[in-house]
Amino acid sequence: TGRGDGTSWTDAMPDLDAALRSLDAEKNEIWFAGTQACVKSSEYTFGGAFAIRGGFTGCETNAAERLRGARSVIDGQETYNPFTFSNTEPLTLDGLEFTRGDLYNLIKTASAGDLTITNCAITEAVYGASGRYEGVTCGASLTGGGSAWLTVVDSVVHHNGRCNDSNWEKAPSRGLYCTGFSGATIERCAFSDN
Repeated sequence: TGRGDGTSWTDAMPDLDAALRSLDAEKNEIWFAGTQACVKSSEYTFGGAFAIRGGFTGCETNAAERLRGARSVIDGQETYNPFTFSNTEPLTLDGLEFTRGDLYNLIKTASAGDLTITNCAITEAVYGASGRYEGVTCGASLTGGGSAWLTVVDSVVHHNGRCNDSNWEKAPSRGLYCTGFSGATIERCAFSDN
């Protein structure tokens, strides 16, 4: 009901896509509450050091005020590759659940920026929802470049590979596919049923 410019919870942007595209040197962190639906495949290019944080209720003034383990949901709604990005500077994804993408929930294309995934869940990637049956389904496909470093902590990668076709019991799948990074730290994470 506010201005929709993202300067406060009252004036929150009503659309995650618009919020992500608004990131710049002055607006380098996005907070969001609840569930956001991806109704189309979206690609983002992040050219600065940014953080995308979820798990908020909509009244916090500091990220530390969130409930421990709380997450906001980015629901792919069985859209083909709903959240694809490249980053040239460090990017933090914190307190998010990426779910129900067709083929992939989350893709980082070859790019030189470090990536930190903390307190996130990557779940329920489906295979064939859009009628495409190619390769394998994967919770997340993450590709670095140059000296990019990957850090994944306190996160869950679960139940990726459900097939949308009754002829397949379970699609060929991976929970997390990582390549092209100069190194990676993966700590306190759970991987199951991928």
